[in-house]
Amino acid sequence: MEFLDWFWLATTIVLAFGISFFTIPAIISIANKKNIADQPDNKRKLHVINIPTLGGIAVFIAILIPYLSSGYLAGIENFGIIVAASLLLFTIGLFDDLIGVSALNKLYAQCTAAMLLVLGGSFVIENLYGVLGIYALPFWLSALFGVVLILTIMNGYNFIDGSDGLAASIGITASLLFGLIFYLSGFVSEAVFAFVISAALFGFFFYNKPPAKIFMGDTGSLITGFFLSVLAIWLLKYIPDLYLWGIAANPVWLLAILIIPLYDTVRIITIRLLEKTSPLESDKRHIHHKLLEKGYSPFKVIAVLLGVNLLIFTLIVLLSPYLVNTHLAVLALIASLILLPVKR
Repeated sequence: MEFLDWFWLATTIVLAFGISFFTIPAIISIANKKNIADQPDNKRKLHVINIPTLGGIAVFIAILIPYLSSGYLAGIENFGIIVAASLLLFTIGLFDDLIGVSALNKLYAQCTAAMLLVLGGSFVIENLYGVLGIYALPFWLSALFGVVLILTIMNGYNFIDGSDGLAASIGITASLLFGLIFYLSGFVSEAVFAFVISAALFGFFFYNKPPAKIFMGDTGSLITGFFLSVLAIWLLKYIPDLYLWGIAANPVWLLAILIIPLYDTVRIITIRLLEKTSPLESDKRHIHHKLLEKGYSPFKVIAVLLGVNLLIFTLIVLLSPYLVNTHLAVLALIASLILLPVKR
């Protein structure tokens, strides 16, 4: 890259961080004055004082404004569909943070956004490249798989937003890994979008780290989860052309990058279905809750789960010369050995 390219890349990323970092204090002040806060309930929530929400507003504008004003937008096909779907999720998340929205209505909004992205923006997964012996997919199945993947990632990210700084840390790590893979493979526009997400979340993290001064709320968790799902689908679409320092990518990399929210989602939904309760019902049995119950501090929860995340991703990348289903089996084994000991 030439100097001017590096300059615009750095400017876009710094702008994303700056908007997030400098906007949040104003949001905290307004939220405190208007009493827009998440109140402790002595049941599921971990905080004992009112904490302002709406941090997701800063994250959302810190992602979109720098990217929409950059020259990298031209390299993304159907980015307008991404913006339209994200605006829908932003709206429903904001309503939920302000007046409350039922879990079912939020699910309807998520499904609508996912279908808009898949059917309107052609975000379909056409090939699984041998995962479980599956290769090319018919359009109807690829579209269905795309919708299910988007919903899973969005809800998985929402599930881990339960301990100070954790969701932001997971989002920063995942978007940086996606960005690194895209950048080293020559997909610069996609890489910059990933780096902008990480920069916006990093600016938010300064106020969300333990003890949190603000939460991202459903506004932030829905938007961030959605953007991570966009990165995930790009990774699956571009698999044949993706490399990390000469190592060819495969679909299991996606599972390794998002192992914490995906594993927790499968785990918690399985528990709820076995107990014949609603999968959408909130409780305190997520992985981070169990670690906190064991006496881990919120900072230690972040360190442990990010450490597990990076360890698993590194091992999966190093195993890339092997067959993709060997990857999948190793990933399942590692996740089980490390995460299954966390009791229900």
